[in-house]
Amino acid sequence: MHPVHDHASGQGWVYVVTGMLKELLFYKDDVAKPLDIKFTETINQGKVSYINDEQGIHKIVNTNKDRTISLHYYTNPSEEVTVYDELSGEESKFKLH
Repeated sequence: MHPVHDHASGQGWVYVVTGMLKELLFYKDDVAKPLDIKFTETINQGKVSYINDEQGIHKIVNTNKDRTISLHYYTNPSEEVTVYDELSGEESKFKLH
C-alpha cells in the first residue's frame, strides 16, 4: 500500500497489467485534520487511472487477494513528494531517490 501523497505538481497515470487496484482520492486542505475521501475507484486489469495535484491527493491499494502488476508513468517527476497522515492530515516530505 502506498501512503496518501501528492505528485509535486506533476501528473501520473497507473495502468493495471494484471489484478486490480483501488484508488482513494482525498480532498487537500491547508489545515491539518483527518483527510476526507473525495471518491474511490477500482482500477481493473487493462484500465488506466490519471491523477494530478489539482484533483487532490491519493493513495493506491492492492485489494486483490492475488498479485497485482501495474505500471506507473509520471510527467515532470520530482525527487520529493508530500505524504499525508490520513488521521491527522499532517504532512511530511518523502524523497523518491
